[in-house]
Amino acid sequence: MSRNRKPLSEQTKNLTISEKENLKQGEEHSKTLSAGSIKKSPPKWLQGDTVRKEYRHLVKLLSENEFLGEIDSNNLAIYCNAFGKYIELEEEYQNAQDFDSKDKILKQMTVQSENIRKYSALLGMTVDSRLKFGAIKTKTVDDDIAEEFGDI
Repeated sequence: MSRNRKPLSEQTKNLTISEKENLKQGEEHSKTLSAGSIKKSPPKWLQGDTVRKEYRHLVKLLSENEFLGEIDSNNLAIYCNAFGKYIELEEEYQNAQDFDSKDKILKQMTVQSENIRKYSALLGMTVDSRLKFGAIKTKTVDDDIAEEFGDI
């Protein structure tokens, strides 16, 4: 697995002018993709009342996060879809009578829980991902203070 990319301000390598320009353009492009807010209404392909209700609930919570934008709305929809399927499978599991059907349902629940875990991390809904967002935010505040007052 490769390392996460570092922003230009955090890189310590001696970069050439063209490399710096390319990195700045890439950072500006990624900022424009994430700028804005997540779509308020769920996509049409998202089916089910509980799933659509969960989407609207999470949009309210995640709209405060400035790092998420309209491009992340599909990740949120996939998360909500997996969440809805997990809830349905939980109900099926409670009503299942024989061991074979319960085993099949548990396997499907495992897949859906992995999807939930994966997409919640991508959207900043886990402790680790929130800490990463917080570290980025803190770094920019520290840089602003250092620019204004110098090294204190």
